[in-house]
Amino acid sequence: MDSTRASDETLAWILISGELDIDAGIAAAARAAALPILFGSSIHDFDHNVPAEHSLGVAWLRKGDPKKAVEYLTLAASMLPDRDAIKRDLARARELAAQTP
Repeated sequence: MDSTRASDETLAWILISGELDIDAGIAAAARAAALPILFGSSIHDFDHNVPAEHSLGVAWLRKGDPKKAVEYLTLAASMLPDRDAIKRDLARARELAAQTP
């Protein structure tokens, strides 16, 4: 199990979803996303695991950059295509990106 990626992913989600420190959450998610998902990773095993790419998408939505959010959420959706939360966030990001010049 890749505890470094998992730890940074968890930290990122807490900081971003709780709106505690979005910039620090982006930094933690970026560190996690730079690491490979190793064999034995629990990313697919538990619904409460949030991949760094999903956190980054939500962060960019909250920072007002839906086009950047779409990039990350599309990647997250390719990793976990059955995850409803990712689908909802991606749909919202696409809608907002279409309205952004």
